[in-house]
Amino acid sequence: MPPYPWLISDDMDLSTVSRKFSVLASSPMYTPYTNAEIKNAEANARTDALRIATQLRTEMGTNADKLPAQLENKEVIALIAYLQRLGTDLKKSGKAH
Repeated sequence: MPPYPWLISDDMDLSTVSRKFSVLASSPMYTPYTNAEIKNAEANARTDALRIATQLRTEMGTNADKLPAQLENKEVIALIAYLQRLGTDLKKSGKAH
């Protein structure tokens, strides 16, 4: 697999995440996001990013100093969050259309 160095160096942009959720919740997608999820999407993403970054630092132990200081703001965290989320809503009742 080729390296993707920008994932660890580039900051993610969460400024449009609420708007993206809103678009996904409307026709023709009708993704079942609640108004609260749409409104709080950026804050929720930042909370998840901090959780993931903290977990990575903990797992790296003494090597955590090799990670960027602002790891929770990097693109790699968005990719990890996406991969962790894949398929998790499939069995939730009341979510499927």
